[in-house]
Amino acid sequence: MNKLLKLLLVLALPLAISAQEKLTLEEALEFGFENNTDFKNTQLDAAIRKQFAFEVMTEGFPQINLNLDYSFAFEQQVSIVPAGVFGPNELEFIFAQPQTANLAADVSQLIFDSRYIYGVKARQALLESADFQVEQARINTSEAITKAYFGALISQEAFELLSQNEAILKSILDETKATYAEGLIDELSVNRLELNMSNLLTQIVKQENQSENALLNLKYVIGMPNDSAIALAGDFDELVNNFTFDASAEVNPNNRIETKMLANQAELKQYDIKQARSSYFPSLYAYALYGTLAQRQDFNFFDTNLRWFDFGTVGFKLNIPVFDGLKSKSQVQQRKLELEKIENNQENFQQIINLQVTSAQNNLANALNEYDNQEENLALANKILTKTIIMFNEGVGSSFELSQAQQEYTNTMINYTQSVYNLLIAKLEVNKALGSL
Repeated sequence: MNKLLKLLLVLALPLAISAQEKLTLEEALEFGFENNTDFKNTQLDAAIRKQFAFEVMTEGFPQINLNLDYSFAFEQQVSIVPAGVFGPNELEFIFAQPQTANLAADVSQLIFDSRYIYGVKARQALLESADFQVEQARINTSEAITKAYFGALISQEAFELLSQNEAILKSILDETKATYAEGLIDELSVNRLELNMSNLLTQIVKQENQSENALLNLKYVIGMPNDSAIALAGDFDELVNNFTFDASAEVNPNNRIETKMLANQAELKQYDIKQARSSYFPSLYAYALYGTLAQRQDFNFFDTNLRWFDFGTVGFKLNIPVFDGLKSKSQVQQRKLELEKIENNQENFQQIINLQVTSAQNNLANALNEYDNQEENLALANKILTKTIIMFNEGVGSSFELSQAQQEYTNTMINYTQSVYNLLIAKLEVNKALGSL
């Protein structure tokens, strides 16, 4: 019996982690940032956006093209000279050779376009939007991994607690059967404990399946194959005590990535408005063309003894908008309305932050209270079960009291593990609301 009581005392404390190497939360986060599919795709989207920002600049770079044209007129066009020009009869002439080759290079350069100027100015904001996109994904991925890790660890701990509780109940049941065999107690006492054992085994199987599902979910979130074998590190005390948060921290909207993203959207939209207005302004491009042309009766263009005839032009193109049917005006108004929506979202988000922080802190207070109560309840249930076992063995306690105490102890363990999970999630939500995740 002393061995049984010692086992009860051990169960009242959080489970210790074995000495083998196990996956910590930090390692899970690091692995997830490297392998989570959604996070990797977001990084690719950000890289695409940065390339687009560079593409905007390339419109102001020189544009050079090299063209090589060759044609063969298998049926040549005939030109008619009317009668009376070179004689009394009309004449037929062919003015071109059947074989023609044309090699030319053209260069164009933007000189002035206000749309390009504003596009270049918006480039930095585009780059920032890509970085904000990645940061938002990092926060979401971190939250998802942390919740999945907590869920898997708590499910695993709950399964181990129930399994150790099975050992306690089995010891009680074996001793009760031995006492019954000696004729000192009735069969009902044995039956009640057998019913408890059946219910406990059902809970253990259910919890084992939940633990496996939680572990599979963690593997999926961090991008690990399902057939990978992993074990989790940490225990209840470590998670509860070392998971830092500041419930009394002041709300600073600038700590939230959403605030920065909304400000970035407003800045980009302002540049968008300026670009739309730029449609009223003229644009100027310079260009140059240089090439060489050859016409042959036969395909002998590589004969260096025959001539190629050079040609070239330079010029500029000035585009002056006069009237576009009020299209630009409509585009400017659309973008102004879109900017107004962003400003409304910015104002609304200030209220959302206060609501989220207040709600998260209230949930944390409830979770702390629940955790404290369940921790006390677990110690109390352990104490009740220990005393009930002693009284039952001494013949002053009933089998009904023993069965009830054991069932209450099992339920209290389940409630305790759930309170730990609720507390960890509540702390996570506070950190997220304050922008410190």
